[in-house]
Amino acid sequence: MFVRLLLCALFLLASVAGAAPTFSTTFLPTNTFAYSINQSGHFAGESDFPSGVRHAALWNRQGGPFDLGSLGEFSTAQAISNNGLVAGYSVLADGFTHGFLYSGAGLRDIGTLAGGGNSFAYGVNSAGTVVGEADDASGEFRPVAFSNGVLRDLSPGGVAFGQARAINDAGLIAGGGRLVGADYAHALLFDGDTVRDLGTLGGPASFGFAINDLGQVAGTSFINDDIEHMFLYSEGVMQDIGSLGGPSTGTRALNNLGNVVGYSTYPDDQPGVSFSKATLYQDGVVYDLNTLADTDNGFWILTDAVAINDAQQILVNACTEFGDCRTALLTAVPEPGSLVLLLAGLLALGAGRWAVPRSVLFR
Repeated sequence: MFVRLLLCALFLLASVAGAAPTFSTTFLPTNTFAYSINQSGHFAGESDFPSGVRHAALWNRQGGPFDLGSLGEFSTAQAISNNGLVAGYSVLADGFTHGFLYSGAGLRDIGTLAGGGNSFAYGVNSAGTVVGEADDASGEFRPVAFSNGVLRDLSPGGVAFGQARAINDAGLIAGGGRLVGADYAHALLFDGDTVRDLGTLGGPASFGFAINDLGQVAGTSFINDDIEHMFLYSEGVMQDIGSLGGPSTGTRALNNLGNVVGYSTYPDDQPGVSFSKATLYQDGVVYDLNTLADTDNGFWILTDAVAINDAQQILVNACTEFGDCRTALLTAVPEPGSLVLLLAGLLALGAGRWAVPRSVLFR
């Protein structure tokens, strides 16, 4: 009964959607960066620990950051799955870099391709499949996936070079690369042995950075030779979802609601001088998150949004003009009107429970 009432009330709450969201801001300690957040609100990244090293780090219900260790020296976590698996990469003692999978008992080295020396992991799903890139014997970087103890090239004959950036729980993989015979890299969707070129928004190049459980892909594409926009690819169509108007735009992450986060610039920004601005695409609008979140009256500049979950928790990079940079967690703040409607809906539906016969209310 309560679940039905709640779902109906949430429908009422959704009826007020469309207003610009607002966010509270929680800053992580200095020299701490997080890059991925799952549906439970756990996140992964890297942090400086008391031992004097920077290692991959995990934050969960017990707190954090927790040191995940390394394969030798520096390490960083780049992705966390909904069941808490973590993927990233670490520098070895010999100077090479290898990707890793963390499942609660140390870091598992995903290895390299035959003849290659390096691998990097950028994504992981709940089945423990890790995706990223690795160099081959010729030195070219290939899109790869690691599962069941094997690192494999996702397209040994079709992609000249590329990366796999994200994987959903159905095993679909988003990334980008230059197809054999092509002049520029394009956003790619890997589905088993099939590689799909997602095209561009009219410019020469594009790249896919995120995929959700609906199979939608978010990324960045040139719209001409100079200007980048974010895109959302769904059901065979690449949709231009815009920018803040400047030439430089990047996409980082996507949730199951179709909300996209990243960064963008304004037309009057000066390259090398002006900060980029963290962005959120929601309900057809690209928002500058600096206008929606508490930034201590502009003391902090949110420069890049790197992760988002379905609860609208967003990880952003934030900097001051004095060079202090760290990650902040943005948490969506319900609109007062939404809360009023939600409460009214629950009360009305609760009253209706006693006024309407069960056979009518639930038929």
